[in-house]
Formats: sequence, structure tokens, C-alpha cells
Amino acid sequence: MSALQKPKRMTVYAVTVYLLFCFYMLWDVNFYLAETLKSTYYMALVPLLVGGVLYFRGLRDGLEVKLLLAYWIWFWITRLLNGDPALQYDFQLTFDLGLMLPFFLLGLSLDANGRRRFLNWFTAAVGGYYFLLGILSLSTFVQQKTFINPLTEGSIGIGELTRYDQVRLIIWDTHPDCTAYWFMMAIFLLIYQFFACRKKLWRVPITLAALVD
Repeated sequence: MSALQKPKRMTVYAVTVYLLFCFYMLWDVNFYLAETLKSTYYMALVPLLVGGVLYFRGLRDGLEVKLLLAYWIWFWITRLLNGDPALQYDFQLTFDLGLMLPFFLLGLSLDANGRRRFLNWFTAAVGGYYFLLGILSLSTFVQQKTFINPLTEGSIGIGELTRYDQVRLIIWDTHPDCTAYWFMMAIFLLIYQFFACRKKLWRVPITLAALVD
């Protein structure tokens, strides 16, 4: 592998991980399209990505990598032992769990500057998306209106959780415990960027986005 090929390989690796995360992050915007992509191109891309990472990185990056791989193998074995129903039900999940390896190893594969650049782009995508989603959600709450996504007919607005008999802000018809995790993920990245950004003027939009979260 020449010195010029390795940076290109790392760029492809980082961009692929970035796009896969954005794919899941934007899932609810158009889950019809997302499910189509997941049942086609995704099923070919993930084995290639995981296989490529294991080929180039191996298991030399520490005990954590071996534990992740062991957990993935254990998950496969338990489904095999439970037969066809478990394999059919969790077939795509076995692919999803394989993404633990390339996502985890990306940070170990990049150098310090590469990690900083990746986190900058990563925070921009996550912070920007959840800032816009947060503004839209707060607007529906203040106006006591419901926004309907024309692509999926998913809604953002006030809803009742019948199981708990509570009235809450529901985003994309998803349980508030799940949406709380979305925004918590975003705010942790924004806190990191607040202290890590080299241009202090960036702290203004970072703080605004964090407050919306």
C-alpha cells in the first residue's frame, strides 16, 4: 500500500461512516426511502465496510475491539441456536451490530488532525439537524399545533402517552425517551465543540443550538 493510497483509503472510510450515521439520523424524515435503501444497497455496503476494516486494522487495536467482535459473534450464535424465527426477526440487526467495529475503530485509525476534522463535520451535521428539529418542535408546542411530514405523515406536536397517561411533545411519533436520547447526543457534541473550537466566534451558534436542545 503506497503512501498516497492510505490517505485516500482513510478518507473513504471516514466519509462512509459519516454518511451511514446521517442515514440513521435522518431516517424518520423519509423512512420509506430509508427502508428501501436498507434492504438493498445497505446490505451490500455494511459487510464490505466491516470486512475492509477487519482486513486493514485486524485486532491489534486493543482488548475493546476483541470484545466488540466477540459480542457480535455471540449474537450470531445465539440466533443460530434459536433457529429460523430468530434469524428472520433479527437478520438486519446482525448487520447493524457489525457497524460497532468500523464506528469504534475510526477514532483509532485517524490521526489527531483527522479526528478533529471529523468531529467538526460530525457536530455540524448532528448539531444542525437537531437544532432545526428542536426549533420546529418548540414552535408546534408554543402554538399548540401539529406538524405533519408530507413524506411519511409522521407528526410533531402534543400527544398523549396512553401507557403513562401523560401529555407530552411527540417528535416523529417516537417515544419521548428515544427523542431525549437524540438531543442528549447532540448536546454532548456541542459541549465538546464549545471548548474545542479554535475560532471562539463559533461559540455563539454552538451555545444557541445547545440552548434549543
